[in-house]
Amino acid sequence: MKETTAAKHTSQWYDRGLEWLIYAMVILVPAVFSPWFYTVFSEPKVFVLRIITLAAISLLGCKWFVEGKISYKKSWWNIIALAYAGVSFITTFFSQNFYTSLYGAEGRFIGLFTILNFLILGWLVMNTLPKHQVPKLIKVSFITSSVLALYGLLQWAGVMDGLQKIWWGQNFIWSESPVDRVFGTIGHGNHFGAYLGMNIMLGLAWFGLTKKVVPKIFIVASLLLHLGVLLLTGSRGALGGLLAGVVVWLIYWTLLRGKKITHWFKTTSAKIFLVIAAVIIIVVGVSGIWQKFPLVERTVSTIDFMNQGNIPDRLSWWYSTLDMIKDRPIFGFGLSTYRDVYNQYRRTDYKVNAPGDQQDFITPEAAHNEYLNTAATQGIVGLLCYLALIGFVLWQLGKNILHEKNIDEEWLLSAGIFAAIIVYSVQVFVSFGVVTTMAILFILLGAGLSISPGNEQKINIKNSAGYLVTLIIAVIVCGGLICASKELSAEWHYQQAIIAESKGDTEQAIENYQYAVLEKPNEYAYNLGFGDFALKQSANKSLKTNVQQKMLILAISNYEKALQINQGHPSIYYNLAVAELRLSVSMAAEGKYYSAMSHFDEAIRKAVNNPMYAYQSAKALMALKSQEALLVAKQYLEKALFMRPGYRDAEALLKTVKASLQK
Repeated sequence: MKETTAAKHTSQWYDRGLEWLIYAMVILVPAVFSPWFYTVFSEPKVFVLRIITLAAISLLGCKWFVEGKISYKKSWWNIIALAYAGVSFITTFFSQNFYTSLYGAEGRFIGLFTILNFLILGWLVMNTLPKHQVPKLIKVSFITSSVLALYGLLQWAGVMDGLQKIWWGQNFIWSESPVDRVFGTIGHGNHFGAYLGMNIMLGLAWFGLTKKVVPKIFIVASLLLHLGVLLLTGSRGALGGLLAGVVVWLIYWTLLRGKKITHWFKTTSAKIFLVIAAVIIIVVGVSGIWQKFPLVERTVSTIDFMNQGNIPDRLSWWYSTLDMIKDRPIFGFGLSTYRDVYNQYRRTDYKVNAPGDQQDFITPEAAHNEYLNTAATQGIVGLLCYLALIGFVLWQLGKNILHEKNIDEEWLLSAGIFAAIIVYSVQVFVSFGVVTTMAILFILLGAGLSISPGNEQKINIKNSAGYLVTLIIAVIVCGGLICASKELSAEWHYQQAIIAESKGDTEQAIENYQYAVLEKPNEYAYNLGFGDFALKQSANKSLKTNVQQKMLILAISNYEKALQINQGHPSIYYNLAVAELRLSVSMAAEGKYYSAMSHFDEAIRKAVNNPMYAYQSAKALMALKSQEALLVAKQYLEKALFMRPGYRDAEALLKTVKASLQK
């Protein structure tokens, strides 16, 4: 890449601000997390993503107002992004669950607002980060990932346990053991592994860009650190993505100016690749002997599971997803609704590699294949737009790589970004994107377009037009700040409610649950959590009868509100039925009894191929010991056994019920 004198001109304060906000995004989104929020890793990252984007939009508005023009890079990507945004709007407004599609399923938050945020982020990078600053972006990302890789290594070694308690208090505990699978600051080994793999590709680009010895030593050491921690994540998808990225480098290097592969082996970078390959072989070989190594242990366990006649859980989810796509092929069920829809398509062959019937308690949040997941929730149209977003940038970068006759800065940047995008694209074939990996993806898409050719377009907005644009931006920023703060507040109150509950402070728990519901009234998960809390409290024998009844009424109220928002989950119907059944017994309310029966039926109907709800409903009715209740319990147990012969002790319970009915 050749820098002209014009490219080095002194930028304005808003240009510098935009540049630093992009760097802040690259650093903070992967790094931040906090146990003071219910979703320890997701909500803090979403909040940072939103706040920095809103700040960037504000600075961009200042730039447009001061300069009296809207300037942007002409690219087909703009049209593709608008098309994908349009499809996202359509799938949201015609979604099976509107608010789920709007905000994103609680825990992931990849709804319409976040998709638009990602598209704006990619567009901002493309149009506000000069191509001569892209090398700095790559350096910032790689240095950040190096620090987080070290954090992950210390996490695996147990060093971070004590430090986390000092930082966050004695109540802090990991949600899972990092010794089994390192999850770093991203919350899950699969996503942390993908993040590390993407940055390994960027690190290889930086290695080629720098001529100094000290940075090269740092990069090599960091690459080996990245590789080691990636293996500790136990993510086979991330390792596959990494290998695909390395293959991309090899192919492009071989094609460059028709060089033969033997020529390539003489280069310095070839030696780096060979060192990394040797380390992979050695580590995997040693870990094959040491069965506790996460990657090998997971693979051996999966093979044993399949040898027992089972299929991997992902394969069952993919088959279910294909059925979803057949039912709504054009625009899908709605953005981010996979978890809401899945139970209607659950297959009998879905089983997890764990003792018992744990799969019956699990509703996957995504298909664990981003492409199938997109097709199911946004239809074939959405999938094509999504693929075009990524494919167009890869096509542009590929042209940059093949156009260059030498390994110069532009070639290295294009190859590094291309390979990083490939890592993500391969990894999500067996997983899905989260806030961190998707944010990095769209930043890289924007960076790839920044270094690609394109003419600048201008729209004059002087006088009244300038004020109108400024007003629109002000409204967007203010609205975004309000929504982001309410989202953050709801997650904080929800977590405080759980903490208060664990301490036995019922009044404080109720107050925080109420605040969570008030801050985000259209999120069914908060009502569901509140209802579960109240239902649990109603079973407390130390409480007076009238207090237990009040708790049951509170549970019923919240379950009904949850159902008004989202009717996709059998657990809501079942829990509501249990609360109504208990209240009918406590208050001799016949109406609640029949309402409970209706909701038990609905839970079983929603829980296709899941015998747990029929079984649990039968047990709840057996406690009543009335002939009517026992007759329905008999039908439920027969349904459970029809779904899964030999399920738990259903056969013994059925014999007991039949014996009671004959008396």
